[in-house]
Amino acid sequence: MEWYHVWNAGYINHKREHDLGVIEPEECLACEICNPIEREVSAAFKKFWDALFKFEDTILMYNNVTHKELLNLLSMDNREREDTIHKGKCRNIVDRIIESIRYRQQPKMKEKGLRIIIVVIVRDCIEGDLENEVFDRLIGCPEIMEHGYILEDWDVENRFQKFWDWYNTILENEMKAIHVKKLAIKLFRDLLYKETEDLLRREEVVELIIQIEYQNRWGVDTQEEKDAWKRLIQKVRQRFIDTKQFTREPEDPESASPESYELEDSD
Repeated sequence: MEWYHVWNAGYINHKREHDLGVIEPEECLACEICNPIEREVSAAFKKFWDALFKFEDTILMYNNVTHKELLNLLSMDNREREDTIHKGKCRNIVDRIIESIRYRQQPKMKEKGLRIIIVVIVRDCIEGDLENEVFDRLIGCPEIMEHGYILEDWDVENRFQKFWDWYNTILENEMKAIHVKKLAIKLFRDLLYKETEDLLRREEVVELIIQIEYQNRWGVDTQEEKDAWKRLIQKVRQRFIDTKQFTREPEDPESASPESYELEDSD
């Protein structure tokens, strides 16, 4: 988890303020003193915690923020969760859950991996009662082992739709994308794991573009046509970078530090 050391240092400093008798210490979502469990946790939360431990055994302690935000997550319909997992209500709730948990040590999974796993647990383990299927599919999954997170099919489909909607807006000379070959989705999925500019190789972008069928397709005979293809390849590559693999809009501000999120209707 990218922000673990920052959060852990903040927790230690926050506890020190309690020890010194500071009346209003800075907010710390993981503080069990500021956020004591107000009532017995729900059966749904117990199921969630047990399932999360199977994926991330460094989790140590939860508090009232964890419990309350899990209930908020359960109150959302699945479509809204999927639509806002990268930006918006679901992202904010899940980030508060992650930040409110105390960990024994540096978690094994990336922060984005925990986000997806939490949503999967809520949808499939709690609401769908499919724990065994989820555990069989994801525990020890090569993608999680290699990347620290997994891309769920619905997430890939949502991101590809964003790519597709944008792609036709940049095509020149009346060329239009009309059909996606099956291999294109796999290539797109692979590109989503290329999280840095160095990893996002031009050749892989070319492979993706080739797996799309076009109306009024350009040739490669003239210099003008060759230049048009070069511009297209560069635009696609840059779009992956600017949108962080289609999880944000290019104009969205970068987050340079971990945040505590304020939610509407979170009481």
